Amino acid sequence: MTSAGLKELTARRSRRDGPSAQPSLPNPAWVWLATAAMLAAAALLFASGHSFLHDYTHDTFIIYDGIHRLAAGQIPHVDFSTPLGVLGYLGPYAGYLWTGSYGGSVEAGSVLLALLLGPNAAILLARRAHPLTSILFLFAILCLCVVPLNTGEDGNAVTAAMHYNRWGWAILTVLGLALISPLQARRFDAISQGLMAGVLLLALAFLKLSYFAVGLGVPALMLIYGGARLRAALLALLVIPAGGLIVWLLWPALLPAYATDLRMAIAASGVLAPRIDFILVDNIKDIALVVTAFAVAALTRRADPRDGLLLVFLISGGVLILAQNFQSLVMPLFLVGFVYADRHIARQADAGLGARLIGLGLMAVFLSTPSIRLDKGRAALHAIAV
Repeated sequence: MTSAGLKELTARRSRRDGPSAQPSLPNPAWVWLATAAMLAAAALLFASGHSFLHDYTHDTFIIYDGIHRLAAGQIPHVDFSTPLGVLGYLGPYAGYLWTGSYGGSVEAGSVLLALLLGPNAAILLARRAHPLTSILFLFAILCLCVVPLNTGEDGNAVTAAMHYNRWGWAILTVLGLALISPLQARRFDAISQGLMAGVLLLALAFLKLSYFAVGLGVPALMLIYGGARLRAALLALLVIPAGGLIVWLLWPALLPAYATDLRMAIAASGVLAPRIDFILVDNIKDIALVVTAFAVAALTRRADPRDGLLLVFLISGGVLILAQNFQSLVMPLFLVGFVYADRHIARQADAGLGARLIGLGLMAVFLSTPSIRLDKGRAALHAIAV
């Protein structure tokens, strides 16, 4: 082959590969090992058939009552009214079938969710973040799923109650990773990410409406970005009605009854505006951290002005969900912002290891500030002691 021919072949490969020419991340194999280890530890600690209750005992027994009804053949919304989606009952019911007791059913159901959500998160992180950042992100997500403590609560307030809020945060945060383009594009990215996003959105739709409403912002932003993310968004938006059709075929009366319960719940909800000011003030340190992450990314040579919309989505989405929750502290959705910073800096060919771990450092600070979050670790230690 002539020199000119070799240059032409190289140019063609460069045009074909596109993002493949970008710097690659270290081998993520040990991210999978860490994920497996964390899931095994979660199953060992929280699938033992024991509940960890200190606060909100009355709320926990509402879930136990739902489990009892499902065991008797009743269907949520159809046979009893509830503003909580059917997944909020099916998860603990699956835990009940696993452990054989009401005690520990929510915890075991949380482990089952972690077993499904952890690998999905690992797949989305594989070409978006340094392995160390990925492991810390996964640790935070798995803690959200399985540790019986609500975000923003004191570490002594151990409870299985309001598990649906923890699950909603975890699912929504993993869904948010789809907004970050991978360092190296692959042929079937749009299909795989669209299917994952659609399934996660369906899970939110049948868990709690407020998380689903915020989650719809993910495909909306993906449409704006265009390219593979646009195709993934279109597929995700097709998965939602397809999943709804399957649910309708299995339980024809479920969707109309669910809609009725949601209308009643919305009518009974309070006004959001008075809480928003307080939520912004209470979370100002965390907001400053995620803004810093985006500011650092904006200093790189390949900053995209549209990424400002991602920052707006993370902050506004977190505020809207807290406005509907009992707790007013901690927006786990911000974890997506630190992965974004990590991935954006890693794209620079001259970025050293220290620069590539800026996202990891900001995430570590976020997870260690008083308003989170190491209280999750305290709750885990309490569970071990029990």
